[in-house]
Amino acid sequence: MVPAIRDATLKLYQICTCSSRERGEIRPASATDEEYFLALADLFRCYRWLAGVADTDNLESKERYGRSTMEALREGIEVVERIIPFTEPRSSHPWIRESVRDAMNFGMQALTNCVRDAPSVQCIIWPDFFEAIGSLIILEEDKLLNYVCAVIMNCLTDDRLHQIVDRGYAARIFERISVFEAREDSLVAFDAVFDLSSHLLQCSLVAERDYDLLPLTARASILDMLNTSFTTHATGEPFQESVIPTFWFGKLAEEFKNNCTCLLRLREHTPIPDEECDLVLKALNLLGNITASDQLRRSFCTDKALLDEVIGIFVAVDETGRRGENLFTPITKMVNIKPQELVTPSRGLKSQLLRLLANLVYENPEFEQRARETNIFTRLKDNTTIDYRNPYVQQWAILTIRNLHFSGLLEEVRREQEAALFQQSTTQPGLAHSVDGDIMGERKWQGSLAPHRMRGFQHSETVEALDLHTSFSEPRSRPGPSTNSHVKQHGSSRREHKSTKGQRRPSKSTKADQETQTLSPPPPPPPPPPLSANPLEEQDSCSA
Repeated sequence: MVPAIRDATLKLYQICTCSSRERGEIRPASATDEEYFLALADLFRCYRWLAGVADTDNLESKERYGRSTMEALREGIEVVERIIPFTEPRSSHPWIRESVRDAMNFGMQALTNCVRDAPSVQCIIWPDFFEAIGSLIILEEDKLLNYVCAVIMNCLTDDRLHQIVDRGYAARIFERISVFEAREDSLVAFDAVFDLSSHLLQCSLVAERDYDLLPLTARASILDMLNTSFTTHATGEPFQESVIPTFWFGKLAEEFKNNCTCLLRLREHTPIPDEECDLVLKALNLLGNITASDQLRRSFCTDKALLDEVIGIFVAVDETGRRGENLFTPITKMVNIKPQELVTPSRGLKSQLLRLLANLVYENPEFEQRARETNIFTRLKDNTTIDYRNPYVQQWAILTIRNLHFSGLLEEVRREQEAALFQQSTTQPGLAHSVDGDIMGERKWQGSLAPHRMRGFQHSETVEALDLHTSFSEPRSRPGPSTNSHVKQHGSSRREHKSTKGQRRPSKSTKADQETQTLSPPPPPPPPPPLSANPLEEQDSCSA
């Protein structure tokens, strides 16, 4: 059956390629082309099944199927180049694209079965397959790209990985990833693409050459992948180069330094998302996570330009918020915030900037002195209050003051907050001293001197803070002591509540009945058991 399908496919191929063609010339697709790709799909299905059921020890059969599949794939790509313009692949007719897509998908599945756990087959097909990768990627078929990446992952070695990067295929793959991320099933449907991308990020040429040439959405996807790799790394384990290669650190700092001024555009609502601001915010978040590590912070200990840009953009954002009502203006009362402001890109910007600043100056006397010369202590003090537009800005401001060794300012802030809490407690006696017992949620700064990583605004490993669901008038309730009597009391109250459920309510008594009713005294407690005159009898009774 397979030879018959192969012969029919070969005849149709000769018909489709019989006419002479100049390089780059495109002809209209015909019914013969569609018939050819349908036959080619059937042929690839046969090779896929034969390679899948072949014995793993019988490499000769897999090599034969691999050669046949690769030869038919080359012929199919040649026909594709005649009817589909690679410069604008979407401009071709959809009816022929469906046939081409199905045939190429089955061909990649057949190759995957051939090369899996077969190094000899990989060496045979890799040269021809490597030349065909570009044509397959340019077709812009999402599932086809995932199958191509699956073949690459089965054949992947360090030398072949660098060949892919040198040829420029990595850039095209990252461009497609930015499209996949908009889909909910991206991680499942395109797992091979993301696996290959994680390996491509280990190549320095991607950061040095390809990154700056990519569109903003593709660069943002790369930062998302780096951030995911870093945050999923175990905190207690030592950092490894495979988590985030150190050559990305300079690229992240460069991304923030060159484009951080665009963050000032976030002061106003924009109906269209700002891709440049989104990219800088991702770089800022990743820099904050990286500099929280004592081991990795050394990579930025001499980057004075980064420190200057962080301080400069923080001062600019703070000053913009003071000039008038905008999204940078602090809001200290929950009633004054609008629901739509909880999802704006500018929310938490000052918190992120102060986190990065606190980490950069930590145990760095040169950076500390450089930051102190900018006279930002007044702005730091003004940000030691709750701002619902910047969650945890209060805690990060206090941490920055501490790392800059503004001891007098830190004590002044402490006294002011104590006075504010005392004034609140006099008007509201039920108000707790703070969330966790310390002043304004500060958790014993003297005993915790290292900067911490903040993985989002929902959880902070540095301090406990008043979030959007907790205010001075509604403090978080602290659980009481877990004693046995406390547990029994709650359990008995629940049992009493259940015992009354479903019972009929007593009817209202008349006035005459109420007058005849008398209060009966409570029953006397039961008398204690008589004491035995013989101590031995008492001991025996207790033991029994």
